[in-house]
Formats: sequence, structure tokens, C-alpha cells
Amino acid sequence: MVKLIFKQDSMENFLAIPLISSRNQDEVFWPYSNEGSYTVKSGYGVIFEEYFDKKGSLKDKEWINEKKKRFCKTTLWKLPGPQSWKILLWKIITGSLPVGSEFVKRNFGWDPFCTMCSTENRDYETPGHLFRDCEVSARIWFDSALGIMTKQNRSLGIGDWIINWITYLKDHEDSTNCVTQFLAILHSIWTLRNNSIFRGEGFIPKVFFNQLANLASLAMKEPKKGEWNLADFQNESQGSPGLDYEGKRIKEGQPFFLIDTFGSLVTG
Repeated sequence: MVKLIFKQDSMENFLAIPLISSRNQDEVFWPYSNEGSYTVKSGYGVIFEEYFDKKGSLKDKEWINEKKKRFCKTTLWKLPGPQSWKILLWKIITGSLPVGSEFVKRNFGWDPFCTMCSTENRDYETPGHLFRDCEVSARIWFDSALGIMTKQNRSLGIGDWIINWITYLKDHEDSTNCVTQFLAILHSIWTLRNNSIFRGEGFIPKVFFNQLANLASLAMKEPKKGEWNLADFQNESQGSPGLDYEGKRIKEGQPFFLIDTFGSLVTG
């Protein structure tokens, strides 16, 4: 075959190359971990580095910076609460949440304006508007147990704003409860927004803050096994009442709200 393909001088050079006498078998090696074995953590790290490097080179992606990169790698996944809260937070920080502004960029036929704003003052739905600047969200933050005023530092990107607050709350003497409250508010605003779009439900302050209190309280009671498992919570439609967030039996006909295995709000 070599004689048919290559010229005489090239053929002689190829045939002069000594063959390897070793019979050792090839081994699979992953160069991105100290042990040489692939792990989900090391794989995530590689993708994370490539993702941020590429995005960081684009001038219109102002939300990529070293502080956010460090926060996502060292802090985010260690925060209290269900995993879905952390995934939501990661999407907000990295600008990958499906909100109106992102649908417009992708030419989706979607109303790009905030559905929670009053009809006459509807604003463009961006992550910053939805979770901080919207009149409903601003009221939620201020009326919550944290009492956060969102009118200050609105020029700050939503990712940096969130990271700054979480960093501040982590130094509080009751840090776990404060951070849990903060994450529960983010999750509740996202749930409120989705219910507004897909169910046509409005913002009812008393109902919202009661649900928020129960949500945060349940999140503080982290079980050792089966995290956020609803095996002990029975919907009354299945024939038996469930438990409230304090573990007390819910009476027949009494409404309740829980967190499912993915951190979503379940009502009954």
C-alpha cells in the first residue's frame, strides 16, 4: 500500500521508521483532574471555564466578570435551600433565564413586556426589571422580612446586585436564615411571574407573603436523607391530608402549599 501511494524516497523513509516493540495497552486518562479520572465536578469546571472565556470576549455581555465567575464556582452551590433555587440563581447571574428580552433576541413571538407591572406602566422584561425594578418586585423586597429598598443602585447589573446582597447577608449573625429568605424571594418572584403568564393570576400580597413564609420555613428544615422529598406529604385529592411545613397534619379541606422535589411550589 505504501509503495502504491508514495514516491520512492518517501516510501523508504517511512519504512525505515522502527516499529514500537512495547505491547502496553492504551489507558483512558482525563487531564483535568488530579486523579486522571473524569468527574462531573471536573467536567463542569472545564465547560464553565470555556463558557465564561467565550462570553467574556463579547463586549455586549457585561454580566461576565471575575466576581460572578468566582461566586458561581465557590459559593453558589453551597447556599441553603433546594437545588432548583441555586439553578435559578445561576441562570439569573449568567443571563440565561428565559425572560421577555431573551425571547426578543431569538425572534420568538412572545410579549416582551412585564406581566406583573400595571397596565399603563408595563416595562421591558429583563432579569433586572423582573427581580428588582418591577413595582411588584420592589414592594415584595421592601415588605419582606429583609426590608430591602431596591430603588438604590439600580444602575448595578442584577447579577452583581444579587451577589452583593448575598455576600452581605452571609456576614449577618443569622446568615443562614437571611440567605434562605433572600433565595426564597427570588424563587417566589419567578413563580409569581410564571403564574401571571400561564395562569392569569395576579399579585395578592397576603397570600404571597404567607406562602413565602412557609416556603422559607420549610427550606430551613433540611432533612438528612431524601432532600426535599414529598413522600410524607399526601395531597388531599389522593384521599388523605398532608402535612404543613411544621410537620402538623393538614385538616381536610384546608389549603396548603409545599415544595416538590425540584423546589417548585405545590398548592392544594
